[in-house]
Amino acid sequence: MTKVSFTEGRLRFWMGALVSVGCLLFANLGVFVYLYVVDRGSVFNYLSFKSENTRMKQEREVDFKSLRRQFEDVTDQHQQTIARMAEIETITGFRNFDPKQILSAQGGPEGRYQDSQGAISQAQLADLRRQVDQIDDEHREIHDRLQKIQLFVRANEERMRNTPVGWPVNGWVSSTFGWRRDPWSGRNEHHDGVDISAWYGTPIRASGDGTVRTAARNGGYGQMVVLTHNYGYETYYGHMSRVVAKPGLTVSRGDIIGYVGSSGRSTGAHMHYEIRVNNRPVDPWPYLGLMP
Repeated sequence: MTKVSFTEGRLRFWMGALVSVGCLLFANLGVFVYLYVVDRGSVFNYLSFKSENTRMKQEREVDFKSLRRQFEDVTDQHQQTIARMAEIETITGFRNFDPKQILSAQGGPEGRYQDSQGAISQAQLADLRRQVDQIDDEHREIHDRLQKIQLFVRANEERMRNTPVGWPVNGWVSSTFGWRRDPWSGRNEHHDGVDISAWYGTPIRASGDGTVRTAARNGGYGQMVVLTHNYGYETYYGHMSRVVAKPGLTVSRGDIIGYVGSSGRSTGAHMHYEIRVNNRPVDPWPYLGLMP
């Protein structure tokens, strides 16, 4: 049996240790290569998923901001429409519109919006889209209702302009519509208008928009003007001292058509005022109390 020296034993020990370390490193390298080759698809999938998730997050943020701007624009249109509706209601007294029947009323202080760096869920986007669509539908419904009310207002405004309302002259009623004792003959007669006493020369104004049909002397009416209005109305202004309206002239309510006098069959300075509807005399008194 050959005896091994101490130096040779140490050399063999270190050589064995180096071989073991080399084998271990080689095995680890093999495992790493295996994992890299086998699992590199998972790594790529993870990186791709992360990139797609970032892109989708950015798109959601853009959609959220766009929808929020639309929501604010539609809300502003709501407020403008409601303001117009209230103005029309005030002018016309139209009370059939109830905002509570159409609007989903909401309120409160200004809230906090989602931070641009925070996660915006699909549920948040869907809810905001739903709110925008709902308010947009409600706005269209209110807009349609407003157009109908505006047509109603225009039609009534046209009718009111042509309806003889208010006092055509500043004075006081000295003889009413209906049966009375004739100041000349003492017999009962039907008075087809009202007599409005006033100072001689007081301006006489048209009580509604219309066209001058007659502007001349006419028997017992004296100097007179007859205005033709739409909707079957005619107005008669008699006993003038001077006529300024001309036949065929278009006049507006408030225009001066003549001056108070005592021409024709008259006992003093006044204006005989008649309103006829479809050529039938009606009592002017209710019309005098209407505000133009």
